Amino acid sequence: MDSVAVVEGEKKRILASLDEIFGELSLPDLPEVAETIEAILHIECKEVIEKHSDVVCGCVKQNTYLIRDNREYYGLAIGPDIRNPSLLIISLNPCSPGLPKETQRKTSAVEGFGRFMKIRIVMPQNLQVDWELLSGLIGCIVETIYGWMRQRIEELAEREEIALVEDLYGYFKRIFPSDELRKTLWFASITEGYGFRLISRDVARESFSLIDRHAGIYGYSTTRLVADLLSTKLPARGLLMQIALEKRQCIEGDLSQARYKQEGSIYAATMAALYGSEAFTIFPVRIDDAGQLSVFALFPTHVKSVIEPILAEHKVELSRMVENASSRIRKALRIFEGTTKAKPWREWAEPLMLQPNFFGLGVDLKKNSSMAKKKAGKQFARHLRSSGLSRFFAASGAVP
Repeated sequence: MDSVAVVEGEKKRILASLDEIFGELSLPDLPEVAETIEAILHIECKEVIEKHSDVVCGCVKQNTYLIRDNREYYGLAIGPDIRNPSLLIISLNPCSPGLPKETQRKTSAVEGFGRFMKIRIVMPQNLQVDWELLSGLIGCIVETIYGWMRQRIEELAEREEIALVEDLYGYFKRIFPSDELRKTLWFASITEGYGFRLISRDVARESFSLIDRHAGIYGYSTTRLVADLLSTKLPARGLLMQIALEKRQCIEGDLSQARYKQEGSIYAATMAALYGSEAFTIFPVRIDDAGQLSVFALFPTHVKSVIEPILAEHKVELSRMVENASSRIRKALRIFEGTTKAKPWREWAEPLMLQPNFFGLGVDLKKNSSMAKKKAGKQFARHLRSSGLSRFFAASGAVP
């Protein structure tokens, strides 16, 4: 069997399936989709191993088991390592009495900005395993799904109604000499009682590598935090930008003073991961006395001595550019409200909950033991089958 061709075929199938499942996304969809793809990743890994089990390990699928020689039963378990949540463990476990317990394993790193940075595959020692094909398939699944998510985020950031201030970021790029420090600055606005980030294509793309340096500290994937960064709109009251607006001066922001931090919002982790600290600087670029639109530059406090003088020198021009874009920025509030168009994947995906790999648990559909959630899980399974993710595991959520 041509392993390269098999892996490439699975990659194309997964990409087509993801496009069909999620359809057109809006900015508010991103956090939910970032979580859902992690569950789909588990499902896909199980699907693909079962599909190619005859070549991968000499077994065939029967009900919820992989069987060899009609007498050796094995159960597939997929889930994060309880001690290291960034490690995904995929294990084939002997279920028949008398089978040896010795194992063979392989650990490999994966590319991408999702929850998992490494994959460990654990197989029974007595099975002949095609490690090249198995590792290639699993690596392909993880990297394809994470790559698809990043691409969808970047495509959203390129839309004209979202990338509102390309010229503002472009001007700052011209006046600021250091690319590395420049990437740490974001513009944000307060308008009509709400605060939100001002997005450009470049800053959305660069936010992945910035957040990735610290995401693990806060227990979230980089993709999840980037999704939150781009899609969050919060009431101005309680925001640190509101303090800068009221004081009409540059301030040192402290996350502990922000309402979203006190309320336990993920946005606090997003901000800390982006700036590498719970302290950052807020520089007023334009303050509107009428309260219609104020814009601020936010950046890490440790680079304040470099960035603030440049912003102060060019504040008049930056403010003029904000004024030119003011009507578009005010109208942008609507993009954070999503769409009334039905999103079936939300109902189907809601019960999917990732669990540690304790032989038999991967994606748990029995969250709260609610019949409604079990029904939703079955609906999601049917949709995955119709989308090409054909054989979803048992509706109970347990993998024997």
